[in-house]
Amino acid sequence: MSEMNDRDFIKSELTEALSNFEYSGQSYTVDICGIKFKPEGNGVYTYISRSLSQDKKDHQTSAYLMFGYRNTSLLLIENDKFNFSNSHSTDLGFYNYLDLVAKYSSGLYRDDIQRAIVTEAVYGVNGQSQQIIKDFTSRIRIEDLIRSSNPKHREREHTSISAAIERADTEYWQLLSRWLQEKLPPLNQLDQVIYCGGSTSFIEAPINDFFKDWKGKLMNTNAMSIKMLDKLELTQASSQKFIEQYLPVRLADAWGEFVDLSGMKI
Repeated sequence: MSEMNDRDFIKSELTEALSNFEYSGQSYTVDICGIKFKPEGNGVYTYISRSLSQDKKDHQTSAYLMFGYRNTSLLLIENDKFNFSNSHSTDLGFYNYLDLVAKYSSGLYRDDIQRAIVTEAVYGVNGQSQQIIKDFTSRIRIEDLIRSSNPKHREREHTSISAAIERADTEYWQLLSRWLQEKLPPLNQLDQVIYCGGSTSFIEAPINDFFKDWKGKLMNTNAMSIKMLDKLELTQASSQKFIEQYLPVRLADAWGEFVDLSGMKI
């Protein structure tokens, strides 16, 4: 959210850069018709709000929680208007979790752990008995982090890394839950909460537990991510690679902006 304070500087720099712009061997002089700055989470908001009537949008308050790699953000929408003063970003991004796992492990670093993350699609069956993607799940594949070839030592490493992940799960969620308690409006003032971003798979269970006694609507971006996969019409191999990198969920916000800007019908 704080990066929006740089919008005047960015507008000036972008205007200057586009005055003599080269792409693919061609030179262009670009006239700036308009520049808009939007916070992360806005793409998810514009996408989801397309399915709501204007009357409903005018009479509800929604919180969009973006759990990203560098930042975690709250985007508050009240009566179809962006509440800038009560929206917020913090640097409690996913890299903090990776660092915690590394801290409680022996000889592991953030990049090692990040490379060991694998994502898979969770399949189900629709009404026509066809196999369809219902969900996505990510985990740290501990086997990729074990370095010893000795069976006894490998077992010890596995136990140690598992304990580090469990401890990091607890401590990272404590950081996030304190931030949520501090920054969210009273839950009885919220009609819906949408959580999104590339680290959601690792905090899905505590997020659902956090809101378990709340009477509003809690949702993620899986439905729009699955629709994105359908619209992209990737080959089976490309789709598999796309999912393995958790891109359907990581790119949901950008996808929402693209759908809005292109006028695509979903």
